[in-house]
Amino acid sequence: MATITPIFTGRSDLTTLEISAPSMFTIKAKRFYIVNFYSVWGSTATERTISPTFALPSTPFSTLVVGDFNIHHPSADLIRRHNFSKLKTSFPYFSRAAEHGYTLLNTRGVHTHFLLQGLSRPSVLDLVFVSSPLMPFFQDWTTDLPSTGFDHVAITIMMAYLIAVPNWVRTDRPLLKPLLEEHKFPPLRTSLPDTNWRICLIHTSTPWSHS
Repeated sequence: MATITPIFTGRSDLTTLEISAPSMFTIKAKRFYIVNFYSVWGSTATERTISPTFALPSTPFSTLVVGDFNIHHPSADLIRRHNFSKLKTSFPYFSRAAEHGYTLLNTRGVHTHFLLQGLSRPSVLDLVFVSSPLMPFFQDWTTDLPSTGFDHVAITIMMAYLIAVPNWVRTDRPLLKPLLEEHKFPPLRTSLPDTNWRICLIHTSTPWSHS
């Protein structure tokens, strides 16, 4: 059973959710955080309303960051031509991600933003980062769900339940052997249960407070 607790930031364009699910995780990761935001142009062409500090918090906890960053970077979209202004805008975010142990989950070159009108080419504006403690759970990142009707596609992230492995090095084997010999094991299962869990993220082109 999972408990979801919103953490209010006092901002309408940024929110954090605390997910507590001890039965879904190992003892080292009984909870994790999802940071979601919508960032737009700031006072200049190279500034955004959600700064790198807010977008990628420095935290020891397992954290998933997903947001409309409104930036362009070769790590997410190699085909696009990135001029100096675009690189100057996006570099602080990717630099902070590397500094604080975040990994980009996007499949490189897969677009997340398609303008419904106009001639602008598709782009990668919606980025997903995961912190180091949560990275071992990551399985897949896809955008194969049906259209949302908005200019941003729905993103599905698949995470896996990590099964705790006994520490055989420190196991008292002489003590354990007779216990195993007396134990009656159940029949071998021919299939494993679905231990993966999914997060579906849908973004629109407006902040949540305006939806």
